[in-house]
Amino acid sequence: MDPADSSLVAGLTRNGEPIIVQPSSLTSEELWRYAPDVGVYLARPVPTWLDELDLHTGEPFVKMGTRTTSFDEWFVIDDAFHAEVALRRRLLAEQRDVVFGCAATADDAAQEVLELVSAWLQERGLPLPRFDDHPLAVAGTLVPDDLCLMIPRDGDWWFDGASLCFPSIWRLSDKFGRATTDVHNTVAHYRDVLAEKVDRYFTGMPVDRLVRRRNLSVKPWPLLHVPTTKPEQPVGQMTPDANGAPFWLRTERQTLRRLPRTGAILFTIKVQIAPASVLRQRTDIAGRLAAMYRSFDTAMDDYKAAVNDLNVGFVPWLENLIPEG
Repeated sequence: MDPADSSLVAGLTRNGEPIIVQPSSLTSEELWRYAPDVGVYLARPVPTWLDELDLHTGEPFVKMGTRTTSFDEWFVIDDAFHAEVALRRRLLAEQRDVVFGCAATADDAAQEVLELVSAWLQERGLPLPRFDDHPLAVAGTLVPDDLCLMIPRDGDWWFDGASLCFPSIWRLSDKFGRATTDVHNTVAHYRDVLAEKVDRYFTGMPVDRLVRRRNLSVKPWPLLHVPTTKPEQPVGQMTPDANGAPFWLRTERQTLRRLPRTGAILFTIKVQIAPASVLRQRTDIAGRLAAMYRSFDTAMDDYKAAVNDLNVGFVPWLENLIPEG
């Protein structure tokens, strides 16, 4: 095994053996084996989460954008809940070394996560199927969200555990076992704008607070499981039709909480998708989204728009939706 092709991080071991997280070996065509049933998403009304998006123009291009939320709203129970959980179980069974990794440094926090997630679901009368596995692996198949653990050690916060089935064009193998700033090294402007703020926020976060935030990306496919680099992602038609196809809006509903017993930070990521056609009924959002893309500097454009040629096809489509006058 070539260490350059896997996450083999010094100091992260289990039973004396180094923990290795593998990059996906699936081709872009093979990723479609794990595509969700898009009928569920196509049948939905215009999503209310459009109004939660931060679509500001200009600097700062990246910001934390967190808001306090109720623990009752920790997870989303919707019409795709059970299908997405089933897909996560399948991925854990068939792609375990790609979607899961947990160092011994995160074991106690993983057990705490399983207890908290199980209690939340039980309070709402949802079933808790159990199987013999690592607690973070089990927790990651009870909810549709990816579960990421940041562990305080060696004067920093380290990404030492994850059940990551639905990454948005990034690989667990590239980030597992790394400190917060290194985890975000591909995010435009993160190091100079957010790195110190995020570390301070983690350190000062109280245990009785749950916060959430959202991001947004636009992709020419409705896949959930996309553990690839940007050059390796599935690529298709980049010129949208009248309804915006093949483009999809992809948002991550992210929550952060400090675990009361271990002090670790649990970062949950719920991917939600909607066809671009919903913007035909929300031309106000279409206009703001187009203006945001047009305001990007070179670094942000390369990070958010260039990989799918959004400024060539998608952004002009958005601008055509804006009513004249």
